Amino acid sequence: MPSTHTQCPVAAQCKRNFTQCIILHIKTIFYGSIILWFWYSFAELQSEKEELEKKYIHVLQILESEKTAKWQLLQQCEEQAALVSSLKTEVHHFNLMFL
Repeated sequence: MPSTHTQCPVAAQCKRNFTQCIILHIKTIFYGSIILWFWYSFAELQSEKEELEKKYIHVLQILESEKTAKWQLLQQCEEQAALVSSLKTEVHHFNLMFL
């Protein structure tokens, strides 16, 4: 008659009876699936984190280019203001010459 330990998949490591061994395997599978779920969730979170980091870098690049464009526009406005000021001065001198 074969012993119940020969039916146990891990009979060499398991010194329990068959029922205890099955319960142990069910617990192992259950906790293993929790660990697998946790690892899968962690992998999902890691993937989402990487995606958000890429989006963050993209937004930073857009912000930097907008700052550069703003600076260039401010420079152009200052140049145009200086030109308007010099033209006003010329018009004023021109009016004084012919009055």
